[in-house]
Amino acid sequence: MNVLVVGSGGREHALAWRLAEDQKVSAVTVCPGNAGMQQTGGVNVRPDVKADPESVLALAQELKPELVVIGPEAVLAKGVTDLLEANGFAVYGPSQAAAELETSKIFSKQVMADNNVPTAASKSYDGYQAAMDDLDNWDFDRGVVLKSDALAEGKGVVVTHDRTEAEAVLYD
Repeated sequence: MNVLVVGSGGREHALAWRLAEDQKVSAVTVCPGNAGMQQTGGVNVRPDVKADPESVLALAQELKPELVVIGPEAVLAKGVTDLLEANGFAVYGPSQAAAELETSKIFSKQVMADNNVPTAASKSYDGYQAAMDDLDNWDFDRGVVLKSDALAEGKGVVVTHDRTEAEAVLYD
């Protein structure tokens, strides 16, 4: 089996490494990959290919993989799975609509609430001033978790007990 892995992080490195060890897999290509992946036996790294939907489709059309594995949330959010599937490729990765669970915390919290999935209490605000106006209601003794409703690719969460830090995070 010929497999294309999209991404350049540790998750994609681990996937490529394990796939390359599988006896059923004849070839593993990673785009754009990273320098560490180039040292992983059996993995072909294509740093010349960007991880955007159109570039991934062009590479898939060139390589004709039996499976495409998508790692990065940003690429999923841009609809690469939908584009590849529409062009006849088998893909391991959620659709653009399903990826919204990762790319929008407000959306994911609403889906959990609608389906009675236990999750931490949260509030969302339409902007900086709305959040600032509500700061007196926040429980800084217990701790406050701040997260933008945007794709942060595993980053961007601030946990604080300090009002001044929360104000600075909101401003940023």
